[in-house]
Amino acid sequence: MKTQLDFLPILFKKIKIAMQEAAAIVLAKHDLSKIHTMYFMVLYHHKIGLTMKQMSDFINVDKANTTRVITNLVKTQFVVEEETDKIRNKKYRLTEKGMLVATEIQQKNQEIEKKIRQTLSDTEWNDLISLSQKIALIDFKTHF
Repeated sequence: MKTQLDFLPILFKKIKIAMQEAAAIVLAKHDLSKIHTMYFMVLYHHKIGLTMKQMSDFINVDKANTTRVITNLVKTQFVVEEETDKIRNKKYRLTEKGMLVATEIQQKNQEIEKKIRQTLSDTEWNDLISLSQKIALIDFKTHF
């Protein structure tokens, strides 16, 4: 049975690939790969830092993957580890070096956003953002 949402995976993948390719150009200059993109962006938007669990939940990846990536980013000084008042609950945030990379990725994302905005009216753009934010809050794991 066809649904009205059948096209969404294709649309999202198209946007994701464009953003990953743009980010890959930035990351390659620092010997990093596209797997790092999500972590730079989530930490860019959470400047006070996040725990490994928070990052894993936000990005929707397993904690082992997050641990590998963040350990690498700490070792290469893009991310710094900070102690919290809880045992074994460290927070991670971007260093100044990491913030420069994330800002450059964000600038590439803004170029892609500009292309999308050129095809939409202001009302359509605002509706897209509003709907996307609502959909992002859905926990799809509990619906199947």
